[in-house]
Amino acid sequence: IAGDWIKNAKILFVGAGALGSVLAELAVRGGCRDVQIIDSDRINAGNLSRHTLTLFDVGETKAEALASRLISLNPHTKASGSKKLLSEALLEPGFLDGVSLIIETTGDD
Repeated sequence: IAGDWIKNAKILFVGAGALGSVLAELAVRGGCRDVQIIDSDRINAGNLSRHTLTLFDVGETKAEALASRLISLNPHTKASGSKKLLSEALLEPGFLDGVSLIIETTGDD
């Protein structure tokens, strides 16, 4: 039953850092087919010791690079990354449409 739920879920990850990248990857490996990621930060070499992204991703936005990685793990996964701030994205009509679960992994209050 849990597997069926995650296959049909749309998960929004707020934050694509060390914790967010691992949880997003586990969700996709667990069968999630629809992932949305929002993080305005860029990956730098200092992040790599605790992140799922690699040296090839340095300089890219975390959200967009992580979305590409997730698609490479499972081509049936629809993953999108946005470099907007959450406060900006929430102003977009329909931003949260269809979202089943929000996982917030930022260090911000």
